[in-house]
Amino acid sequence: MKNSNRLLALLLALFMLVSTACSSSQTDTEGKETQADNAAATTAAEETEDPTLRANAKDNLPADLNFDGTEIRFFYRNIDPIANYDLVGTENTGELVFDAVYLRNRSVEERLGVTLKMIPSNGTGIAEVRNQITKSVSSSSDEFDVVVATGNTLPQSGLTQYLMNLIDDPYLDYDQPWWWNDAMDELSLNPKISRYYLIGDFLLYNLLSTSAMYFNKELYTNKFGDPNDLYNTVLEGNWTYDKMAEYVKAGYEDLNGNSKEDDEDLYAMVLYSGAGNILQLQYSTDIPSYTRDEDGFPVLSPADTRTAKFAESMLAIMEMPGCATGLSETEIIERFVESKTLFLPYRLTVSFDPSVRAMTTDFGIIPYPKLDENQKDYISMIHDCSSDAAIPKTNTIMEATTATLEALNAESYRSVTEKFYETALKTKYVRDDISSQIIDIIRDTATKDLMNEYQALLNGFGHKLATSIAGGKNTVASDYAKNITSANKYLEKLIEKETGN
Repeated sequence: MKNSNRLLALLLALFMLVSTACSSSQTDTEGKETQADNAAATTAAEETEDPTLRANAKDNLPADLNFDGTEIRFFYRNIDPIANYDLVGTENTGELVFDAVYLRNRSVEERLGVTLKMIPSNGTGIAEVRNQITKSVSSSSDEFDVVVATGNTLPQSGLTQYLMNLIDDPYLDYDQPWWWNDAMDELSLNPKISRYYLIGDFLLYNLLSTSAMYFNKELYTNKFGDPNDLYNTVLEGNWTYDKMAEYVKAGYEDLNGNSKEDDEDLYAMVLYSGAGNILQLQYSTDIPSYTRDEDGFPVLSPADTRTAKFAESMLAIMEMPGCATGLSETEIIERFVESKTLFLPYRLTVSFDPSVRAMTTDFGIIPYPKLDENQKDYISMIHDCSSDAAIPKTNTIMEATTATLEALNAESYRSVTEKFYETALKTKYVRDDISSQIIDIIRDTATKDLMNEYQALLNGFGHKLATSIAGGKNTVASDYAKNITSANKYLEKLIEKETGN
């Protein structure tokens, strides 16, 4: 509709110019300028009124809200640059997104008559941040109105007893597009009755923490041909583990000719040590880690045929010469930058890594693969190093706090996310238009997983599949059988603790 209106306005302006030229042999410069100005004004007005534009998205906060300078105190895990993406921002530094976050904050302050105070944590460790929150709330110190920390700090620490249930707050409008409802539901032990953790556009680091696979276009071209073939495989929904295995099998080269797999060789895929990479691959395959009972509470799922298929597929790939394992997170990125690996499975943070941004070799971005052709959609896991927001029970200014959170989220959607998503991530830090389409797929399929976020409270059950595979042996079925009963008991205690029943 927007483009049609623009075209209509331009055709109308052109018709007027032609008519003027035909009716008089004398050039009416002033008239032409007036007509052109009118056409431009018409187009600008149409753009301003277009409800599909992010900048025009309206929230439902009352227009006359004013909290007379109330201070809203945000406590955050002080890790750079996460804090600047989510909360703090910077003023006139030239970093487009950080500046936009800063201006967002000032806009909300002016609109609602509030003052935003940012309070960094004393330390950056998970235990340090958790202890600072629990000590403050349990002692009724009323130091913070909002807490923002990583998923492995909040849900994994079992802090709901210290937090407000935000399921029915009048100012938090979860029907709006700036709230990530799927991810928030995943973090609830029962999304029908509770919502303690908030995720939305105002926490930009969630997008950067989402799974994405990078591939080296030059290496792909040399080994397999046109990189667009891989893109088409993804866009047609056919990017699966079987397809990935074909590339890994054919992608290894013994560059130094010593008949040994070593650091000088070319690999098709690299994985960092432990279960981290495997977890992201696992949660992208739609393996059911739990179901919900008729009341909405989770019940852990035993290993099934899909679980076994993922374990077999992943172990087979890891055993291929084309897959290098046991590296550090820094090393897998270094190998990608040095064109020593075709695929780098990681997160969208790679796009903002200075060494990757400096690469002269082009790269592309694709989602993690489906387990098989029966999987309906790609799934992009939001890593637990991403950000969650919550309100402590000591909060005495709930109305001002939740109105501020809604306004921050809405303003992020209108003025920050587009700069981050369209201008920075999709334009400045990717190398082709198709990668931008892929990022849309990744964003639209991004979610968290309850069992991953709560795994530390379930005796590690949420990571059991990945840790079994990381051990190099297919002990998944027996590991599940040994641990699922005790893990369900841990889960029942969590539910009892949260609900009081």
